[in-house]
Amino acid sequence: MLKAYLSAIQGPTLDTPSEIVNVPLQSTLGQWLALYRAQIEHPVVQRWQNEQNIDQSALLTINPTTGALTAQVGKEKKHFALTDMSGWGQVSAPLLAAARVIAPGNVDELQVQFGTGSIHVNVAVVSNFQGEPPPKTLAQTRALIRRLNQNQAFDPIPNDDRLRPASSRSAQALEQHKQNAAKFYISAPQALTYKRLAIDVANTLPDVRAEAKKWAESLIFQLTGKHVDADTIYLNRFKSSSTPLSQETATVTGWEHPNEEPYSSLRLPDALLKNFSEHDWDPGSLDLEAGLYMDGSGKSQKGGYGSYNQFPLAPSSVMHASWKTDFQAQMSKKIDTFWKDHLNDYEVALKGEFVFQARKQLKAFERKSPAEQALQAPEHRFTRDDYRMVMAAAPHLPLDENAPLTVEQLEAKAPVKGNVQVHALDIGGFPSSDILRFTDLGNHQQILYIPGAEPAFLKFASVEALDQWIAEQTKNVKKSQALLAHFPLITRQNHEPSTLEYIGRALAPEASLFLKLFIGLPNKVEGLDSIFQKLSTDKLEPGAAEHSSLHKIEGDAFASIANASKVRMASDADSVIKSNSEVTRDTWLNDVTVAAGLLAKLAPIAAPVAAAAVVTGLTELTLGAEKEYSGDTEAERKDGASKAFDGLLNTLFGVGTMAPLKDSFISPEEKPLAPIPGESPRIVKPEANRLRPSHVGNISQYAVADGEQLIENAPCNAKGIYQVKDGTTGEDHWFIRFTDTTGVRQVYEIKGNFKLSNEYVQIIQRETGKPVMTVYSTAEGEWRVNEILGGKRHRGRTLPPEHDTYMNRILSGNAARDFNGDPAVTGQIRRWFRRDMDIYYIDLETNGMPARPSLPVMTINSTPESAIRRTLSQPGVRGLVLGEIHDEPAAYQLVIDQMQKFKDSGVTIIYVEGAPFIQGSSNIADAALLPSDAPNFGQHVYNPDYTGGPTLVDIINEADKHGIKVIGLEHQQLTWRTDNPMKMNLFTHPRGAEFRLKEFNYHAAKIIEQTPPGEKFVAIVGKDHMNTYDGVPGIAEQTGGVGMSVTPSLKGSSSIVSQPPNTPPPTLKFLRGTSIPEPYGDIHVDYNIDALTY
Repeated sequence: MLKAYLSAIQGPTLDTPSEIVNVPLQSTLGQWLALYRAQIEHPVVQRWQNEQNIDQSALLTINPTTGALTAQVGKEKKHFALTDMSGWGQVSAPLLAAARVIAPGNVDELQVQFGTGSIHVNVAVVSNFQGEPPPKTLAQTRALIRRLNQNQAFDPIPNDDRLRPASSRSAQALEQHKQNAAKFYISAPQALTYKRLAIDVANTLPDVRAEAKKWAESLIFQLTGKHVDADTIYLNRFKSSSTPLSQETATVTGWEHPNEEPYSSLRLPDALLKNFSEHDWDPGSLDLEAGLYMDGSGKSQKGGYGSYNQFPLAPSSVMHASWKTDFQAQMSKKIDTFWKDHLNDYEVALKGEFVFQARKQLKAFERKSPAEQALQAPEHRFTRDDYRMVMAAAPHLPLDENAPLTVEQLEAKAPVKGNVQVHALDIGGFPSSDILRFTDLGNHQQILYIPGAEPAFLKFASVEALDQWIAEQTKNVKKSQALLAHFPLITRQNHEPSTLEYIGRALAPEASLFLKLFIGLPNKVEGLDSIFQKLSTDKLEPGAAEHSSLHKIEGDAFASIANASKVRMASDADSVIKSNSEVTRDTWLNDVTVAAGLLAKLAPIAAPVAAAAVVTGLTELTLGAEKEYSGDTEAERKDGASKAFDGLLNTLFGVGTMAPLKDSFISPEEKPLAPIPGESPRIVKPEANRLRPSHVGNISQYAVADGEQLIENAPCNAKGIYQVKDGTTGEDHWFIRFTDTTGVRQVYEIKGNFKLSNEYVQIIQRETGKPVMTVYSTAEGEWRVNEILGGKRHRGRTLPPEHDTYMNRILSGNAARDFNGDPAVTGQIRRWFRRDMDIYYIDLETNGMPARPSLPVMTINSTPESAIRRTLSQPGVRGLVLGEIHDEPAAYQLVIDQMQKFKDSGVTIIYVEGAPFIQGSSNIADAALLPSDAPNFGQHVYNPDYTGGPTLVDIINEADKHGIKVIGLEHQQLTWRTDNPMKMNLFTHPRGAEFRLKEFNYHAAKIIEQTPPGEKFVAIVGKDHMNTYDGVPGIAEQTGGVGMSVTPSLKGSSSIVSQPPNTPPPTLKFLRGTSIPEPYGDIHVDYNIDALTY
């Protein structure tokens, strides 16, 4: 190797070195390159290249860091990514593992030339492999040649070189890679076949909405000769009409609607699907009452609807043209063709998803500690016995949750076996098209399989418990709609018995009892919408709607679901396109948008097909699992869907990344950097936590892309921490494997300041280094989030712990995942929180409020600037609590205008009502909000008296310019009460003031108390939270702050500072719509905002 390298760097002359090295095959690098060549030439990879039309005589370029491939396809270079739908990710793991040994570090490009009995690489590849910095000058080249010739060897690679550990390139490692590759290539073709099967189904899946859009655009072109986007044209219907005042404002219909809001506004494709009514057929009626416009609803006060925003085509023309197209027949043909060609593939996708969800849910449950398992809702505790029970639906598949499957196994049909029965879930006699109900014939336990739900399996001790769960779902709008989505549209309405007979035959042909049920029934049978409404209002007892003995599945369960999906797609398309029921069409079509078409609603398609549809760009839907993909952009959605899909492939077929080699490594605490002489130690400010309430528990968006490949050959310690050196900067990075609430185990980077003696590390956002979540090590070498500690049991009710306060738990960073959606857990924590709060207020009442700081005296000449400066300069004042009326912009504008004054006065944090406190860290600085967070928490909706005003984004941006953090004061369940928002409404709930004032003031005060000593704060809250109101101590009084109420001054008046009795009192104002005077603070400011006032 040395001789070949020297030959290359010397070249014919030192001035013209060769760039290519003929690598001796017996050398260490030669052996790894030979392995790399064997994997590129493996039949599985060769077959894949042939399918992609890759020119195999041209050089392949691999990016070992990202796993991307660049190859010659025809006359162009084509790029393949691990997450695209080409299948590169399913065939590349072994050769990428070898590439990362050959080219360690952040190498962007690896090219290898293969000859007969020879392998050639660029000289830089050899330099990198040997740890030799490539010479950049002639002098460096001469020195390198002298040293290598003198030593007759490359310098030994240091023991602390973590990019090139000896264990990763040893003979044993080489042999292990060969064995791993052999196993991988047994399963890889299966994963690739399944992926392509799902993609093919997704590509050909009929999409009624997309076809309706094409239809609408075709009609517009026929009538106008224009190519348009039909989703930008609205059919608006009105209850009155006016004649245009002049020829200049004339419209094609002869009518305009200047100050009227349309009572119906549909995009043109949706209007065509909805059909035109018989009333529309009357000559002149449609054009009188409707028009085609470029605007939907919302323009009645902004010019209305007339010539300026019309689409110049009479709606009656579109109606008459649409009659010439039998759209229903076209869609029926497409649907029939789809099922004829893809029914078997669809069944395979269904079965694969079922097994994946069962395996994932079992593994997620067994990874939890007993304490964590106990915290789960009873229906979520999916044990190994439960796993065995549901796998009775696929008795021909191995029970081992880690056993790789084949597509042939998934294609095989088998009836349900064992002491288990499987039914289609039915409610009111209507069978679901895809929810399976499992019954243990021994103990009568029930398990539901709900495709697309998270979790997919729910367990119930009895049919009665299941009945109760169904009744509970109907009382929540979102849960009710989610459950109804698993039933055909035709079942939603009241029907004749003959309709039910049709549904029964179509969806469960083997259930003969179904037909007998309706003999002798009255003329009308209630549909699911009516049944759900009665269950939700307790007019129907739980269980009265569920006929548990019906729709038993005797044959293959997945063939049954596929058949039901087939019939449902045709039925739903019929309902949507030409139903005679206005109720059904209005209910269904009014929530149809461009981004969320009819795909999910027309067929409960298998999740792998849904993921394929997202990744290939066919749809943005995730079919009931949208929370699983946390990204907001199209690229993020596709990446999330791709990762979820790859997780399924890895679970089913045992493919994924190559197994890493472990080695000892040096912890960052063991090699501190020495400070530069004469330089002060660098103090790093704590950075904000990235974990947001909507993502608590699901941090998959922060997983390292291709993380398994990155850590594959990295040394690993006993706690499962991997160390990787940056090939460019030489800096060390540390990584762990962690499973979040999605159940997918992924690689995350952690902050480098951990200590091995500690039991926790901080997961960070790799691009910025910002903390995301603190996780704790377990005795099993896993990482988990610290859970709620639990409490004493008393007569079956869980009570909170006796001595710790829940606010301590929040402020220590340990409460981020306490709320899991289980009402019992929510109730337990809320009792704990309110017990602490009650004790706190009793203590204030008994021992008195904290001493108030002395206030400077204001005069009639005081200004807001001087009032702020003088107040915050007082030694005993911790901060200012600004009280506002939320629909007035004065307080926000004052804060923006005076930001520099705040900074000069020592303010480091601004706290705000209406935004959540970001949990997950014991450092208050980690709760800082970002500008991107603000839209999630809503904007100030200002009174019409004002032209608008600053938003939370403006506050955050301006504060950031001055080095000031903005932190929220709300808690989703404890102050916002998102599970029961009526209880926080001050006006509609009889105890609203108590709930809101006491809970928010206590929660906010405890957060504000975390302001570091010596630093000042500003808090922006409603005026009733500022000082004592309705007997509830105010935030200013609890925190050593000063209450400063802020009100807009009269237009044309300057800003005025008031402090009775030192100044005249401010003008008395009443809370809008009441006779209640507005609260005033210790200091009051009428602040001039003429620029924002009409």
